[in-house]
Amino acid sequence: MSRDRENQRASRLRSYSGRLSLLFCFVFLIFLAQAVGQRPGASRDPGSSAGTDAALTPPARQSLNAALESLQANALTDAERSARAAVAASPRSATTHNVLGVVLDRSGRADEAFNEFNTAVRLDPKFISARNNLGRKISEAIAQFENVLKADPAHVQAHYNLGALYADAGDFVKAAEHFAQARARAPEDPQLALAFINVAYRANRGSEADTAAELIERVAASDPRILFTLGTELAQNEQYERTARIFARVNEKMPHTFEVLYNLGVALYNLNRYDRHQSRSGGNSFSAGTNRQRAQRSYKRSRRVQACH
Repeated sequence: MSRDRENQRASRLRSYSGRLSLLFCFVFLIFLAQAVGQRPGASRDPGSSAGTDAALTPPARQSLNAALESLQANALTDAERSARAAVAASPRSATTHNVLGVVLDRSGRADEAFNEFNTAVRLDPKFISARNNLGRKISEAIAQFENVLKADPAHVQAHYNLGALYADAGDFVKAAEHFAQARARAPEDPQLALAFINVAYRANRGSEADTAAELIERVAASDPRILFTLGTELAQNEQYERTARIFARVNEKMPHTFEVLYNLGVALYNLNRYDRHQSRSGGNSFSAGTNRQRAQRSYKRSRRVQACH
């Protein structure tokens, strides 16, 4: 009987040990999956972004699996090669960019990793793993540039970088403040003015943004590329009257260009909607009709230009 009890005890110990081993393996797979943005329980399936799984082609999935295996083995060169192959096969997949970001981050290339995480979030804003990775890199970068400013409060590049980072994080008030600090040391720089405009309207610094836009119009009057960029920034902030005027100037310098005519038509269309609202409130209805006709002409010209290409 004692031998039977010992056999039973040994059997229970083997069963318990087996369950512990399986539990350990499962926990390890969960840890690995979270590190590369996978679903727990799908250790070989890199498609953790529900919104972009359909963008993964079979070659991309194969390359991602190879990248994950290399990452697990700490073979970072091979992991990067496979992750880049996955991105090349499925460039619209947030998952491929997220995995490449993890590999680059593990390789100590923080700037490149940040760009990949940022691309992943842009492709799928609901991708939790990529957002977490991006947020961590933003926090680390902000801390580094804040340390630079402690040593040199007038460092233009540090202020610019912090402005860009806070803008990526959605903190437009802090972003505008840092871009303003950078502009104070280079007030005639149109690129700094453009960066400031991008966040200033959303930070309730509209009058300063208007002044920056006037500066760009004056300094870059002969450069249609900068004016075009200014027009797109203003359109994003719903400054349609100035946007329409700027795209009209760009159209004079770059006639019969589809992108210019299309954006001019969109600006005039939105300005017409605003004018119609004003006319209902007792404003000038002639302006609304005029803008509507101009928008229609710009749209028709853009369609003709597109048809010629």
